[in-house]
Amino acid sequence: MDSEHIVLFRKLKMTDYKKDFKIGNMRLDSQHEKLLNILIYLAEKEEKLLLDDEAMEYINDLMHLLTIHFHDEEELMHVLHMDDSEIHAHTAAHQQILKELTDFYYNLMTISKGTPVKNIFASIEAWIYKHMVTFDIKMIPYLHHRASYSEE
Repeated sequence: MDSEHIVLFRKLKMTDYKKDFKIGNMRLDSQHEKLLNILIYLAEKEEKLLLDDEAMEYINDLMHLLTIHFHDEEELMHVLHMDDSEIHAHTAAHQQILKELTDFYYNLMTISKGTPVKNIFASIEAWIYKHMVTFDIKMIPYLHHRASYSEE
């Protein structure tokens, strides 16, 4: 993802979320909103944010939410009977993001506490943004065809 997209992503407000990232499933849309809220918070604070327990807590929250979110997406893809190739590509993207985020987390653990984290979250933002616009958007036609799908 180029720096122009990252700058655009950092300027997102929730009104933009409503038109740009909703896919039509309340649970997943709510999770997307929570993910974006975390990333927006980090983008707004990162000029002053230091690598400390607070920053690591946000990364832990992000990893936890992504794990739940990816599970829910994968479950929904099967319920919607998406093409196997789309499910496989989407699931592989989930696994790659979780691997990169885990590697990122372990690398952060080697950095001294108190280090400024300016631009340190750009990679995470890029992974999630790219995933939403590349893969999650593909679920919309299936959701429209199965408008009767009932959420828990």
